[in-house]
Amino acid sequence: MTEDGAPWLCLPLLECLVAAHGGPVERERLCREAGLPGEDLPGEIDRLRDAGYVVERVHPHGVAAYRLAGFPDRLYGHEVRRRLSTSWIGRRILSVAVCGSTNDLARELAGRGAPAGSLVLAEEQTAGRGRGRRRWHSPPGLGLCFSLVLRPRSPLRSAALLQAAAAVGVAHGIMKLTGRPLTLRWPNDVLMNGKKLAGTLVEAIDVEPAEAALVAGIGLNVNQTAESFPFEIATEATSLLVETGLRRNRLDVLCAVLCSLEEWYDRMERGESAAIADAWRPLCCLLGRRVRLRRGDREMAGVVKELSPLTGILLATPGGGEVRVAAEHVSLVRPDPDDPVTAK
Repeated sequence: MTEDGAPWLCLPLLECLVAAHGGPVERERLCREAGLPGEDLPGEIDRLRDAGYVVERVHPHGVAAYRLAGFPDRLYGHEVRRRLSTSWIGRRILSVAVCGSTNDLARELAGRGAPAGSLVLAEEQTAGRGRGRRRWHSPPGLGLCFSLVLRPRSPLRSAALLQAAAAVGVAHGIMKLTGRPLTLRWPNDVLMNGKKLAGTLVEAIDVEPAEAALVAGIGLNVNQTAESFPFEIATEATSLLVETGLRRNRLDVLCAVLCSLEEWYDRMERGESAAIADAWRPLCCLLGRRVRLRRGDREMAGVVKELSPLTGILLATPGGGEVRVAAEHVSLVRPDPDDPVTAK
């Protein structure tokens, strides 16, 4: 297997077939452009088929030819590169069939000097995690699990701002792709119709200050059915398939989200904090709601009067007072089960 996550493939042969846009390519031309002896072509075609490509042999005008009739639903690095239109995200791609956590793999790459935008993909995670060490369910071949190495050019004003930029990036990418509205739940949940569709997890890496790096992990449910979710999260989780009725090519979803993530991260790097907050605020589903908030080991309840990834949460408490909690000190916010809106 290569770092792309695919068996060794003759990529010039694949590119020649791709460039024909589903049309037939004569055998002699394939061999010439791929630099293959004629006797090696059948074996290389079989390799493509084994990797999931649908390659048909045809005989237009009696001449032997091949056509590419379908692509695999696999997260091969070379397929991501071919479709991705980002400037710096995806400069390096590591794609694996299975791992414990893509964040852990990205952390290792960053520790070895991987550049900003390095992307780690996995078909399956066995120890995927969200905030507070909660597990992220990652069945093989159905969703997206990926992590990015980030190297901020200037000190972060707030870790919560980066978390907000990542959440806005994911949400905007999905909304642009699907045309469906989404909401955000502090600090990292992306919801569709009130159920969790995606989550982000930003983690700092303990390296020399001059080499400061972070890892942003994203889990996104794409083609899961309602029955595929474990019992403990079945009432809270959803997928693009469940919500839209459409099975989607995961690479299309991935590239849409990565392009949006790059846009919003770049805006953060340019100091556009207010623009990120303005994009985040109308998506947040907790403004005006009764919530339970955790600050360290302390839990408090109240109604959210103000909410911002820059300044945090202003909470109206049951006793008639108000308390403001800085964004970086809020570890968890959830709707209060006694909230009339939640109870509906």
